[in-house]
Amino acid sequence: MKKALLISLIILGLLLGGCRTKPTIDAHFVSELFAELDLDTNHIFINRVNTSSSHPIDRVEIINRSDSQAIIIKVIDTVLNEDYAILITPSFIYDTRTMTKRVNPYPNTEVGREAAIEANTTLLDFSIIELDYYLDLAQNLTKKTYDTSRLYNTLRGQKRESSSQQYYEYVEFKIMDDCLLEVHFRLEEDFQSTKKESNYISGIHFYFSDQMPLDFPPLNEFFED
Repeated sequence: MKKALLISLIILGLLLGGCRTKPTIDAHFVSELFAELDLDTNHIFINRVNTSSSHPIDRVEIINRSDSQAIIIKVIDTVLNEDYAILITPSFIYDTRTMTKRVNPYPNTEVGREAAIEANTTLLDFSIIELDYYLDLAQNLTKKTYDTSRLYNTLRGQKRESSSQQYYEYVEFKIMDDCLLEVHFRLEEDFQSTKKESNYISGIHFYFSDQMPLDFPPLNEFFED
């Protein structure tokens, strides 16, 4: 009797599981998903990577603008052998490469501060780290999938196909607790990755969280350029 009851419960569970349908990842689904999202750009971590042996790239730019009057930029480029920091204040821009400071020509406004950050980075464009931009991008992806896990929910889709049909460009949005935490642009070869071989070719990866603490030397160590 107990065995029959157990078998019945297992069959019922399988039937109920089979009745669950995955959502259709269409324009309506994407619109509702993004309507619930927040994007905090006080901390931005960007990594540009290219695994091509002919033109390798591995550059990191970290921006901490949680204090609008003391914005810190950290740059690490393993290919160019660069490792330096920049501090942007309303009056001066400090650069650890030369240990000099120069007058900040940008106004102390939101637009002015963003312009100063863009002028001192190579990977950042504030016009493309906005929810409206990402929503439009996500709507136009093809072959969209939406996967859930204990850490993230991931919306992924194909951006465009290469004429060679050997390379594909994908975009991934990683979401946690209604916050957009990561956006990944990935160029991949047309095969499934394995433990021995990855299909990843290149990409640019955005993380909107405090990835690492940033410090800066005492300002009295800098002299005016």
